[in-house]
Amino acid sequence: MESRYAGRLERILPQLVLHFFQGDVPEKTVEYALRLTKTALEAFSVEEAIRSATTALTFLDEEWQGARAIEGEARVLLALAQRMAGDTESALREAATAVRIFEKDQQATRAVDALVLAAETAWQARQPEEASRWVSGTTTPRSTC
Repeated sequence: MESRYAGRLERILPQLVLHFFQGDVPEKTVEYALRLTKTALEAFSVEEAIRSATTALTFLDEEWQGARAIEGEARVLLALAQRMAGDTESALREAATAVRIFEKDQQATRAVDALVLAAETAWQARQPEEASRWVSGTTTPRSTC
């Protein structure tokens, strides 16, 4: 499929994700799932974005041999999709996890980007105290119960 559709893989990203997921090929599943997530976000296809980011995250566990920052990227994309879907709490949790991953991986710029995402999400959800907490750099989510 990859060679047949070379140069126009965007057309078959969902099929590639499914193919490599079912074939238990983590690297290709993650690669194509993240590409599909970005494409879905650009098209405002929230359900597709959430589904593909979640698919990528199924392989980004302790057994993952690649860079840990890829998990942070997947969580940022998932947070964006969840925010678009109106699920503020889930978006904040994913952003917080991404911040911790990027900090641990010493990726300061990406950690700051995830912090900004969390602050913007809290602000849009009309949670000014939560937004202030993110701006101050506190990455432990406050319970809303």
